[in-house]
Amino acid sequence: MFDKLKAYKAYSNDVLFFKYIMDESDLASADKSNEHIRDSKSSSLHPTNEEFSPEFTHQIFGEEETIFGYKNLKINYYLTPGLLEAYIGFEYTEKISPRKFDGVEADDILAQFVEFGCSPGFTCNLDTFFAEKIQQDRLFRPFGQKVICVFRATLKHSSIPY
Repeated sequence: MFDKLKAYKAYSNDVLFFKYIMDESDLASADKSNEHIRDSKSSSLHPTNEEFSPEFTHQIFGEEETIFGYKNLKINYYLTPGLLEAYIGFEYTEKISPRKFDGVEADDILAQFVEFGCSPGFTCNLDTFFAEKIQQDRLFRPFGQKVICVFRATLKHSSIPY
């Protein structure tokens, strides 16, 4: 039985992916990265160039930094850059069934984020995130006086010699 349950255990640092979403194109690239992972035959997940994973998650998922109850889990944690409004969504191929495993239940991932206090008011609905949270972020203006302005640029292929 232990070997069967082992398949439902995930190391949280390997399955949690953060990404800043600034506009519609960032959501499209996030969807493409998710498609790549879903279509992949590999069981290991790797962040795309724009995603990043945490080094530590023990504050949320305990000292062992594990999440139990899901096979092939991926947690997407999207943030707006100004107000840090969040979308938390997760994907998995299978969730443990308490009927099959003597009442053993999966961890409540969202409850763990709420208990820790991650991004109060986050949404689990991607449409709401785009329609409301990103729109609110566009209207956000930080307090103070602008000292410098930095623009985000993506460099796909460079002809600059190193």
